[in-house]
Amino acid sequence: MSSGEHVRFVYDSDDDRYEGESVIDTLTSSPGTEEGEEECCICASSLSCNQWTVLPCGHAFHIGCIIEWFRGDNSTCPLCRSESYNWEELTPSQRIAKIRRRIKKMPSHIRKLVKKMDSYKSKMDEAKREMREIESSNREVLKLLSKARTKKCRYFHKYRSVRFGISCSPAPGVEMGR
Repeated sequence: MSSGEHVRFVYDSDDDRYEGESVIDTLTSSPGTEEGEEECCICASSLSCNQWTVLPCGHAFHIGCIIEWFRGDNSTCPLCRSESYNWEELTPSQRIAKIRRRIKKMPSHIRKLVKKMDSYKSKMDEAKREMREIESSNREVLKLLSKARTKKCRYFHKYRSVRFGISCSPAPGVEMGR
């Protein structure tokens, strides 16, 4: 890596993993640092090595330091507290996962909605289990039903074909349209 090039890691807390991409970025010096040397505010060590990253707000940290920060149930920049993600860009599943991690801090109406959603999910899972049990215990009946449906469809198509043929054929003694 050349000077000023670093690896930026994006934290995906739903999967509890980091995805990395190489980006070119140069740091400007922070107030209070000597000779333009950037400093990680988490560990107070120099960022002179290439093992650092920049959050969307522009603040830089050692990769290991910021990973530990996010794993500690933090989702904001340690300096400015800006969110490290854009809420509008999150999928509904990602939004719900973030809400669940902070459920105790959520307003009561949100907690009630999450509880209701969990109740519906539980009931839906129970209904799926019942369906699987019915299907497995009635496998032979379902096979017979499938064969009967196939037979019915086959005769229905033959019936329709013959019916159409009759309706399009001239019949002696029957006047065709006026």
